[in-house]
Amino acid sequence: MRQRVSMAKVVVTNPKLLFLDEPTSGLDPSGAVLFRKIIEKERRKGTTVFLTTHNMLDADLLCDKVAFISNGNIVALDTPERLKEKNSSHRVTISYLYQGKGKNN
Repeated sequence: MRQRVSMAKVVVTNPKLLFLDEPTSGLDPSGAVLFRKIIEKERRKGTTVFLTTHNMLDADLLCDKVAFISNGNIVALDTPERLKEKNSSHRVTISYLYQGKGKNN
């Protein structure tokens, strides 16, 4: 409840810049969906949103660009789609049983 009140106090002022640190952390699934909708609404209004998160779903759904920081340095910066494309092996391993014996393809 406290997070919702804090968010309401912030967005009612129509900020041009919004810094959010782990906005969906600790929320139940419906609360997280609500916060994502509020953040998306702010983005559509033209608000610049800086989002700090470990939740890759939030980053994927809410961010135009994502930066990965390690030891204080930006080690990757791109769109979520391009980062996933660059770091994906594009391989799927299928394991199954055939006549009681394991097979890998």
